[in-house]
Amino acid sequence: MPKFRLSLLAFPLLLSACSAGNEFVDEMVEDTSCAFLGCVDSATLAPSEISPNYVVTQENGFVRVHANLGKGREFLTQVRPSNGDHLSLSSGGLSSNLSDTDGLRMRYVGELREASEQPQVSVNFIRGSEVHASSVTLPKPLSVLSPASPSNLGRSTGTLWVRLQHDASLIPGLSVDLNCSRSDGSSFSGNTLVNSKLDAAAPGGAAMAVSTFDLDQALNLYGQGLDPKNPNKSLVQRCELDFIWLVSVSGQVAPTLSKFGGIRAERRAKHQISYDARL
Repeated sequence: MPKFRLSLLAFPLLLSACSAGNEFVDEMVEDTSCAFLGCVDSATLAPSEISPNYVVTQENGFVRVHANLGKGREFLTQVRPSNGDHLSLSSGGLSSNLSDTDGLRMRYVGELREASEQPQVSVNFIRGSEVHASSVTLPKPLSVLSPASPSNLGRSTGTLWVRLQHDASLIPGLSVDLNCSRSDGSSFSGNTLVNSKLDAAAPGGAAMAVSTFDLDQALNLYGQGLDPKNPNKSLVQRCELDFIWLVSVSGQVAPTLSKFGGIRAERRAKHQISYDARL
């Protein structure tokens, strides 16, 4: 009997075994994750072989760090802290250890109270008395000045002007969370990137410009991509959209860790748009 059929027949047995307790489930998920990604314990590697991936954000008076570790340039290999190796963050004289969020030692998160406008944050890989500190300074806060949220937008508008308050040295990027319906009654949801550009000559002053034609195309292409075997779907008719603006800056990875790692700080701002392609 082919192997894949054996696997399918065994699947109900796996499900029934799950009732034995969470420990079995956790071990099964861990084994599956490592089979796909590849896992190695940090204690088996020199610090110079460990590539950190740190993302720092700030919201409601707290800085937050999301972290995972890789091996050198092997981006899919997950390095799991072991034998006392751990991660922490520090800012403004305070520090806190990062916690394992998935129980697999692959995803870590931590936060500190820090309300200053542009805090400097250090994320530390700690082994014994060694502290391998990577640092980044958050950019200035990002906010949407106009249009009001929520607002309506039609395809025939041509250009949507969005005024943002942000660090002038950074140009925001745009992604869109979408929930769309087509003229045939079908629907889809997801997230996609949308082209935008800074227009210093915009009416009323500099603003980010979003072409409604580019937006419409991006929404339809995303929907078609969900079912590539049937690309001739009806066109998008209406969408509820969350415009998500992002600015990001890179920081300095600890020189004692792998040069293939990275630390970055992000600011996000969101506003809601009701889009109607018929207008």
